[in-house]
Amino acid sequence: MSQAMLLALPLAFGMGISLGLLGGGGSILTVPILVYIFRLPPMEAIATSLVVVGTTAVFGAGRHARHDNVDFRVALGFGVTGIVGAWAASRVVSEGVIPEPVLMGAFAVLMVVVSSLMLRGSGRPEPDVQEPRSTVKVALYGLLTGLLTGTLGVGGGFVIVPMLLLVGKLRIHRAIGTSLVVIFLNCVAGLLGYLGRVPVSWDLAGIFAVVGIAGSMVGASMAARWSPTRLKRGFAVFVLVLGIAVLADQLVHLR
Repeated sequence: MSQAMLLALPLAFGMGISLGLLGGGGSILTVPILVYIFRLPPMEAIATSLVVVGTTAVFGAGRHARHDNVDFRVALGFGVTGIVGAWAASRVVSEGVIPEPVLMGAFAVLMVVVSSLMLRGSGRPEPDVQEPRSTVKVALYGLLTGLLTGTLGVGGGFVIVPMLLLVGKLRIHRAIGTSLVVIFLNCVAGLLGYLGRVPVSWDLAGIFAVVGIAGSMVGASMAARWSPTRLKRGFAVFVLVLGIAVLADQLVHLR
């Protein structure tokens, strides 16, 4: 086994834990691993990450569903418009319209902004209402996460979870489980937009998916035992640290 693979497998397991525990962070880990360790071009890494994250999310969602932490009605509301956004964005990006450094830079900036917003609201009490107030808002934010999935190769969990908390009015445990269903739908749609236009490293995707699924089972079990405040803060800090690291790397390359 290569040195790169020995380094990447524990990170892939961590990616699975992140998805199962926090409902996001899969592509935030997978895309940098594929770009910086395996030296895949960013667009190929994005397309490959959709296979890994989508497969891992399915198994994580199943584990959360056993604890009744998946709201399939809200997931469908996000997912339907998300599929449209993911497919459309991936078709545009696969044409090479957006320069690759811009993709990675936007990826990092978005991570920092979202994590900062989550840290500000991490201490707020859990809502009593668990149904979305506005179907239109749910659909619009679903479209937004789909566009992010197709453009940046992210499953959207680090955006979906905050939106499910704010717009869907779900509690954190239920938001995490529900986000995994949405992530799966967005990943499938985004991948369909890339197929035939951007190569996918299927061998790497298969290895990462198997290891990631094992991690997602561990993460989902951990999430059932963690407090809401701890989950929110853990999610936000995780995304913030990685966002700063990727942004710093891009600034170094620009210089």
